[in-house]
Amino acid sequence: MFQTIISPSSQNISQVSDSSVAQDSLSAIDSVAIADSIKHDSLVNIWTSVENFPHRKSTVTDKSKGITSQTPLFTPEVKKDIHSEWPAIVLTLVVLLLAFTRAFGLSRFNQIYKSMFSFYASQEVAREERVFFHRVNFSLMIIYIFNLSLLIFYFYMNAGGNFSIFVLFPFILLCVACSYFFKLLFGFLLAKIFSNEQIVPMYSYTVMLYNYFLGILLIPAIALLFFSNFEALIIIKAVVIPLVIIVLIFRFIRFFTLGIYNKISVLYIFLYICTLEILPLVVVGKFLI
Repeated sequence: MFQTIISPSSQNISQVSDSSVAQDSLSAIDSVAIADSIKHDSLVNIWTSVENFPHRKSTVTDKSKGITSQTPLFTPEVKKDIHSEWPAIVLTLVVLLLAFTRAFGLSRFNQIYKSMFSFYASQEVAREERVFFHRVNFSLMIIYIFNLSLLIFYFYMNAGGNFSIFVLFPFILLCVACSYFFKLLFGFLLAKIFSNEQIVPMYSYTVMLYNYFLGILLIPAIALLFFSNFEALIIIKAVVIPLVIIVLIFRFIRFFTLGIYNKISVLYIFLYICTLEILPLVVVGKFLI
């Protein structure tokens, strides 16, 4: 009698355990299947389902046919991966270089900061013998060249470029450095032609000065482009383009101040700005677009 009572219970228990094991196995298989259909976002270290994004819908009514339907307001797209690992290393080195420059060249750093807003302060710095090869000036110029190269690299890769990363970025870096070298050389030749060589140090320092400023401001903008989930076009319109315009306005005002101080015709100043400042930007913009 005792065995007859226990036997059904044991069978029920074994059936329950078998069913629970089967359910656990099915749930494990389902989780693996779900994981296979989920894209891993390495930037924010979360799992996001590409297929199951919430689609916000709007009701559309066709009055002629009397048909009401719901259509998605937008179609979400996955942000393109542009090899954000090594740009993170470059940006980290740039920030460390900026911190090192700020810590060990504080007086020079403050002089450069004052030069951006004071014409006479920039004259004092430009009169120094090591105005371009001082470690603070040199470090800030390296920061600007690397950040500008990263920005151009992002535009190119976002447009579908297929060059090797380890070839493209050094090539862009070299082109940016050479372009500013030839720009300063051409400015020196113009000063030689117009017999106004004394303006060359001040002109060169003015060009570099606002490059320093732009290079520092581009650090958060580039970080947003590479590592945030914001749309790239929004960052470019709201951050990058306003920064470039503000820096260019400051630079053009300083060029006019420098030219008038040295009794250069306003027409020549305007022609210079159009030739060596605006025209290269138009060419680069056309190339990127």
